Amino acid sequence: MEELGRKFKEIGFVISPPFQYKLSKEELGAYFESIIGSTELKNYIYLYNNPALFKETELAPEILNKLIDFPNLKGIKDSSKKINKYIAYLNYLSEDFCIYCEKESMFSTFLQLIPTELRKFCGIVPSMSNISNICMKLYSAALKENTLEVIRLQEDLDEYRNKIYDVQLHYGKQPRGLKTAFYLLYKDYISADFNEVVNVSPELERPFENFTYDRIKATVRYLINLNYIDRYFPIGRVLYTIDDFRERFSHLIELGEIKKIKGPYGGKINAIYRLRFENNDVVFRTRTSKAFHYEDIVKEKLIYPFLDKTLNIETPDLNKKVKNIIATKTGSYFFDSQKAPIIPVGNLIFYDETKGFFPYIYTLQQYISGKPLYFILEKYKAENLNLNTPKLLNLFNNLGEILGKMHEIKFDSFHETLINIGKPSKKSWFDIFKSQSDGEFQGAKKNKVDFVNDIREYFKENKSLIEEEDEPILFHNDFHAQNLIIKEETGSFQINGLINFENWQIGVRAQDFVKFDFWTLGPLNEPELKESFFKGYVNIYKDKIDKEFLKKTEIYKVLWLLKVYNFEMDKIKKGEKFEFVDIRFPSAKTYLNEIKRIIMK
Repeated sequence: MEELGRKFKEIGFVISPPFQYKLSKEELGAYFESIIGSTELKNYIYLYNNPALFKETELAPEILNKLIDFPNLKGIKDSSKKINKYIAYLNYLSEDFCIYCEKESMFSTFLQLIPTELRKFCGIVPSMSNISNICMKLYSAALKENTLEVIRLQEDLDEYRNKIYDVQLHYGKQPRGLKTAFYLLYKDYISADFNEVVNVSPELERPFENFTYDRIKATVRYLINLNYIDRYFPIGRVLYTIDDFRERFSHLIELGEIKKIKGPYGGKINAIYRLRFENNDVVFRTRTSKAFHYEDIVKEKLIYPFLDKTLNIETPDLNKKVKNIIATKTGSYFFDSQKAPIIPVGNLIFYDETKGFFPYIYTLQQYISGKPLYFILEKYKAENLNLNTPKLLNLFNNLGEILGKMHEIKFDSFHETLINIGKPSKKSWFDIFKSQSDGEFQGAKKNKVDFVNDIREYFKENKSLIEEEDEPILFHNDFHAQNLIIKEETGSFQINGLINFENWQIGVRAQDFVKFDFWTLGPLNEPELKESFFKGYVNIYKDKIDKEFLKKTEIYKVLWLLKVYNFEMDKIKKGEKFEFVDIRFPSAKTYLNEIKRIIMK
């Protein structure tokens, strides 16, 4: 104690009776006095009374008569059930000597014994507070002399602690139960498995039954709904509470107050939450990773005016208007019912690029009901259902039409940066492609890709196909099953929304087939679905998808795979390996294998 006290001036010490043997009242008084009296500590000291843990040694209140004059003795922590003892302790309660109750079942009784004006000099020490705020609420109610609330909260505490704790075996029930609750709350944020998290001393271990796990899981969910658990929500490396979100969005009066937050969804690139306001559900989305940052702006604010034709290549002073939109750091974009977008998308309820509250640019977007197409297809495959049903064939036809409609948005020039939209450019598509591929070749050389020259030769052989691309269109750049929200209606699938426009660019048609083919059509390996998708696209495109078009798709796929490979390798070199979202391609090497397959075909 002396050594630690000299080094750490602010810490306090709790002195307990011996573990090994029982002491009489006189022996215990002498024991405490010998310790406190033999130190020159200025650190606060507290005594601990817990007969069940210390060989039935009890701290009789009269022992305090001899000890109370020690200036650094500041209180007592008691874990007994004897109400008379608490009453006797209260004779010493003051600003300089505090009484703490550790027995969770006694909190309400203990606090009601104390006059309201003295309650601020007492406290409670609950194990349950490691996971829940219910005891904080109870103590706060006692300070406000809200007796009915204190009693109600004590009843809730008694109920829920028995559901959180592992009560099958009394000894160690708190740590086993609380660690399980922690795991259930934060398992999505950590890499450790259940057994690593619920790691207790050998004498506290015991087999964990499924029904105990399920009970704790259900209780954690219920406590969250009752606001008895304060959840923290990570955005990058910073944690936020629901009150932080409420404070930031209090100006959105029409939505009401945030009642619940669900998430995070997505991977390591974005932080995505579903915010349940009183009057609506909203998706909060922010990119916390610098990966694939084509431009550090909210892309929806610029694309939406093109989707409802407020802006087009015929708009006077188009470049000036684009620059004004880009310069606006906060705002919203709501579609007029009389001027709907050409494809189904949600309103941009609010965006902020200032990084003043959250350290990243972010958006609040209308929640679109339904499921990503990916989950629907996975269910079909898991249940071994026929994929070539009229419902799915018609859905893929409609998906092709949606992509075709989006590609009807055209521009007068190719641009590498969106701020130049509306400004004449002499750059051809081949110029942009060559600039991008040359950059990736340099990265591949650094990463010691042994067939860089083969890729270069592949592009050279197909130069004429790239050079003939002369139609600048809106290129979504993330068109695949994860970003297509589908709702199942009676006998059909309805496309409720296309999401995630944060990487859109000005590009060429075949580019937008790359990810849909790689992540959706390819894994399905269903020619009829692929044909139906192409037919839907041609309904809008009014031209055929021939071998030449498919060849272009493969060329752009090779460039994209090379970009992803170089990105993966850069993360590995920095010790920040990024696990890409598609589990079928878990390592950087697989991207190279796919490139080889294409260029050697």
